[in-house]
Amino acid sequence: MNIAITNAQSIINLDDIKELLDTQGLRYEGDAEYFCTAHREDNELVGCVALVGNIVKYFAIKEAFKGEGLSRSMVTEILLTAHQLGRKSLSIFTTPDKVTIFESMGFTPLTSLNRNSVLLINRPDKLQQLQDDLQKQRVSGDKIGVVVINANPFTKGHAYIAEQSASQCDWLHIFVVNDNDQEFSFVDRFAMVKQGTSHLSNITVHAGNEFIISRRTFPSYFLKKSGLVNQLHAEIDCEVFKKYIAPSLAITHRFVGSEPNCAVTNNYNGVMKQNLPPQIQVTELERLNTEGSCISASTARRQLSQTASSIVNLLPITTINYLIEKCGYALQI
Repeated sequence: MNIAITNAQSIINLDDIKELLDTQGLRYEGDAEYFCTAHREDNELVGCVALVGNIVKYFAIKEAFKGEGLSRSMVTEILLTAHQLGRKSLSIFTTPDKVTIFESMGFTPLTSLNRNSVLLINRPDKLQQLQDDLQKQRVSGDKIGVVVINANPFTKGHAYIAEQSASQCDWLHIFVVNDNDQEFSFVDRFAMVKQGTSHLSNITVHAGNEFIISRRTFPSYFLKKSGLVNQLHAEIDCEVFKKYIAPSLAITHRFVGSEPNCAVTNNYNGVMKQNLPPQIQVTELERLNTEGSCISASTARRQLSQTASSIVNLLPITTINYLIEKCGYALQI
């Protein structure tokens, strides 16, 4: 058996990989960086696994070749590749029947085995460190709230949600999603949130982490129907938040903005309402409107690209000043 690591950009048998994944209910999303493949002497593809950032994905072996040690051999190679790239904290999504395989390789399941996909990590100490760090920022009170926002960019709508949530809590924790694959970098988005909420005296603004609405909690390649993908993503994210993040800060309430325009976000709100209580109450706040429509970051981005004067109706002065001073936008106030 020939087992080899190949850069995904130069893989020559991608169609065979897609076909193998398809036979096992998986779908290729075009995001692999490296593949480890197993071939017979006649070049027949019998197994594969890939590395995407810090996520091990696309693990599949033909039924006739299971039980021959290929799982351990391929995953070991992909883990060595990740280590050489400096990626030591890894996660993997797999089906419940394969959990024991990865447990034997040092992975620990974080989520329930009672759904189509299970999230496992190889560095539970990293999660424990995150919990310990969050506990140091715990604030006592009867009603401790949380808001998770993207703020791409930070709008008057975000400011309104933060203000309304803070007014209903003894203390409010705001997490800014830590993802740089967006129009504005995480550094910029975090700064805009900090400046836009500096007038609130009962809040802590946190940098998001790999366990809050991240690619690590998004096993979309497991399901071929987008609706099921979004549902599973929301369920797993809620479970991780409920079990590991919220207890560290003694969170009792999660605040969300209503979402009349985006079906994915609206579904996410519904999943939170179903899965977080009774430990965490979910409060849905009506979004702030201007000129008859909800203020949205996507609308703000469109108007920024056109340097529209009406941008002042969407962004607080703190964001406008930041965009002018730090991002080079020529805006008229």
